[in-house]
Amino acid sequence: MRGIKALLLAVVFLIADMSAFASAIPTQTEETIEEIDDRTPFRGDKHATEDYGWWFAYGPDSNFDGMDDRLEQIIAGEESQSTTAIIGADGRTTVAIVVDYAWHPGQEEIDDLVAILRSHGWDADGSWFQVMDSIDSIVVDHVPVSALLEIHAIESVVVVEMQNVMYPTLESANPASRIQPSDVYAGTVYDRGYDGEGIVIAVLDSGVDNEHRSLNDFDDQNDEPDLDPNSYDDQKWVAGYDATSQAANPDGSQDPDDGQGHGTHVAGIALGTGDSSRVHIGAAPGAFLVDIKVLTDSGGTNSQNSLNGIQWMINNKDTDWGNGAKGIDIGQMSFGSIGNPINQDNGDNGTGAEARLVNNATYDHDISCIIASGNDGMRRIASPGSADGAITIGSADNADSINRTDDFMASYSNTGPRESDNDDDDWDELKPDLVAYGSGIYSASAATGTSFPGTPQNRFRRCRPRQSRQPSPAPPRQWASDLVTA
Repeated sequence: MRGIKALLLAVVFLIADMSAFASAIPTQTEETIEEIDDRTPFRGDKHATEDYGWWFAYGPDSNFDGMDDRLEQIIAGEESQSTTAIIGADGRTTVAIVVDYAWHPGQEEIDDLVAILRSHGWDADGSWFQVMDSIDSIVVDHVPVSALLEIHAIESVVVVEMQNVMYPTLESANPASRIQPSDVYAGTVYDRGYDGEGIVIAVLDSGVDNEHRSLNDFDDQNDEPDLDPNSYDDQKWVAGYDATSQAANPDGSQDPDDGQGHGTHVAGIALGTGDSSRVHIGAAPGAFLVDIKVLTDSGGTNSQNSLNGIQWMINNKDTDWGNGAKGIDIGQMSFGSIGNPINQDNGDNGTGAEARLVNNATYDHDISCIIASGNDGMRRIASPGSADGAITIGSADNADSINRTDDFMASYSNTGPRESDNDDDDWDELKPDLVAYGSGIYSASAATGTSFPGTPQNRFRRCRPRQSRQPSPAPPRQWASDLVTA
């Protein structure tokens, strides 16, 4: 992008020297210079968490003006795709956005943004509004379309992003991956003494039914399901947070419900003990569980929830949970942005808000982020798997056998390369980083039932049979991460 900016400047100077066209060019030249100036606000000594100029690589922004292409299409008349959309004061369906600044937004920036929003009929009551800690951004929903251009014109704003809409994406899988011993392969991970003991895995998903016998304790003795996750003398669950609600308790004491089932399935693959039968054992049965709910029970959600959850994970990187568990070592994310229904896309280039948060978690806080590439079956890397710092996973099928000679790529698995971020490193576009088994995986099945975000279900949850079979490529890839971290 720096090369493109330099080219724009060269064009401006070239045009300025072409006196024969001087009468026809001044307005275009002035507009081009103004656009460049608007994208280079003076930061000075203002506090910032991100490098100056990162926004010049932002995509999707094909005209490099700092307004997300998808929002420009909505301004032009397309319908908003926000999952929390309401009818705004302008009579149009509202949008959910991320407002990116050249420095970390303080009270002045907050006041300016709120003033613009309110002038267009925005109501703070019931709306999402969050200042992020680790990136220089404010996340907000229920934004009237009429307010977008005025927000874009704020001097300190460098990008206005449309929030992505996120969706959720072991019998033979573990032996085939040489995790568990088998009569086909020797020298397995378990043989070498690696089972995730002492590792803390955060499952960012639809919540986890951690009362399930495969997830509530380590020894699978005296583990009758109990609504109190602290009732077991060797509990796996050590903390939880409901990131789908701004009213959630941030101290880690919350135990989010799983009304959708996906999160429990993923957790079972990653760290389930297989209950006392020890058949459907996860990759790291010795690991602790941190349950971060970022997907609502109804399915797809705006990225404000995943942004909130990833930020909470970062903030608790070193928290002492007790019971021998400290911090968070691995962030498991089996979800990703849906393809743009307005205009089919190839994913983003790893510069969106959730991808930048993943980079912060990886590079600044040493959290291994294991993320699915997506299940569209297209050449498209979904966010946040598009992040440079993500270990991005495609899906393979082991044909229900331990022998790996009959393995094949799953037809639904997304492929790369990722869209270019226009830096000098072509290797970071080569995603997914690898593939892992994601078809026909036996794992824990939650006692599901829809609940309101931020509130517990008013019933006793029973453990159900573990016969859930769905595409889940990211958790098996966690096996390698568990091995490296252990």
